[in-house]
Parts: sequence; C-alpha cells; structure tokens
Amino acid sequence: MAIENLDFLNSNSLRAFPLRQTVTRIDATGTFKIPDELVVDASLAITSDPTKRVYISKVITLNPILVLELSDEASTLIGTITVNTSTHTEYQVYNLAASVSFSGVIGKVSIGRLQALQTLPSGVFEFTLTTAEIEGRCVIPSIRGINRIVFNDQFGNLHSLSGDVKLEGRQNIRLTLDAPNNKIIMDAGEGLGLNQSCANVGVPIKTINGVGPAANGAFTLTTDDCITVVSIQNGLRIEDICSTTCAGCEEGNALTLRAIQIENQLRDLYTYYNSLLNALNTYQANVNASCVV
Repeated sequence: MAIENLDFLNSNSLRAFPLRQTVTRIDATGTFKIPDELVVDASLAITSDPTKRVYISKVITLNPILVLELSDEASTLIGTITVNTSTHTEYQVYNLAASVSFSGVIGKVSIGRLQALQTLPSGVFEFTLTTAEIEGRCVIPSIRGINRIVFNDQFGNLHSLSGDVKLEGRQNIRLTLDAPNNKIIMDAGEGLGLNQSCANVGVPIKTINGVGPAANGAFTLTTDDCITVVSIQNGLRIEDICSTTCAGCEEGNALTLRAIQIENQLRDLYTYYNSLLNALNTYQANVNASCVV
C-alpha cells in the first residue's frame, strides 16, 4: 500500500491554515471568501505580549496589486503585505510592512497560488477577528524591549525613533550610565564645559536706603508737586520744575538800603566812641596832674 504525504506549503493550500480552522474567512458583505490556496504560511513577531491576537482585517484586490492588512484584537493596524500579482511566483515570501502603531513589528507571509483569487470580485473587503483570525502558533512573542522612543520637540512636533537611538548630552546636560540598575542618569548643572562663562558685570544695586525692590526687580520712585525724575545715562536726575523764589528785585533793593543804613550807623557809633575816649583821656590827665605851690 502506497502512502503519499504532501509537503507543508502544498498541504496548507488545501486548508485554512495559517488562518484558524474555525473561521469562515468571509468578508462583511458576504461576497468574498479568502481562498485556502492564497495564504499558506505566516510568521509574525508582534510584541512581547503572548496574549496578542492577529487577524486579516482587509483584503484589497486592485489588479495587479493585492494587499493584505493585518490588525490586532483591538482593530489597530499592525502592518500590510503587498503583492504584485503580475510578477508573483507560487509560495513566494513577502515581508510585513509595519504600521506606525507597531513600528517594531517584523514578520513574513507566504502567498500560494492566485488562480482562485482571479475568479473572485475585485475591490476592498473587510474582515473581523471572528472571521479571519490567524492561528496562535504563527504569532510569535518578540523579545521584550524598547520598541521606539516618542518625544515632542520645543515646537510641539511629535517625533518617533526606532532601532538604535543615541542619547547625546548637550547644553550643560551630562549622561551617566548606572549599569547595575540598568538606567541612564541625566544631570543638568553649571561648569560642564559646554557654555561660555559670563563676564563680571560688577556688583548690582540691591537696595536704596535699605529698601529693596519688588519680586519682579522693580523699584518705584514717586514725587509730589513740582518734583520730577528724569532718566540720564546710568542714573536719574531729580528736578524742581515749578517752584519760584519768595523775594524779587524790589525786596532785594530794600534789604541792600537797610544794610547800607546800618553800616553808616555803625560808623557814626564808632566816631562817637572815639570822641568819648578822647574826653576820658583828657579828664584822667587833668585829675592826675600835680599842683605847684
């Protein structure tokens, strides 16, 4: 008795695998069914989460292009497989083009024969997890790690990096490796040699008559009536702009005449003093004179 065994891919073209055996493979409209011979193998490394489920969410047939979209159980697009049917060969392997949401995903899918596909209508056909889920053994948990780094720059623009990302410390930022704790320490501080030192600009004024400025550094000078404050180079000038003297030329002339009058009176007083002094001297001389008998 002769026993014949089909090879793995040829055997898969006669069954649903790599789709689950229990799914219908019929789209939402009921007009398109994924042929058994279309997808014959798949190997997908999605995330480190072993509970992740994957299904063919969309089939797009626009001759000569065939596109298969793969999504997870939350209907988030994982990636796409694009086939040029005009150059396709049986059992050819196609790499998965990852989506933005799954930038670190890798995978490949083997496409079998396209004859049955040519008998089906062309267009865009959508499926659900219950109608086109891929077998769990084809979804391989990837090694846990950082898939990508997402950050916003100073302008608010979002950037996403994957692969080997280099961290570079600049503008007084220092990066230090803490190997035992598997972390990178980022320090910010002065004196790291990345900026020029500021020149000495002198000692600033901190207080005026013991009074300091407000929290924002402002210091207020107020004036009354005729006093105003004028800005000059490196300082202020306080001016009296409206006050007048309390005496004019007429009052000044009167004061001058009074001063002259007082001066003349002082001279007369001095002359009178001299005459009294002479009289006193004559009197003393007469009193002290000796009489000759």
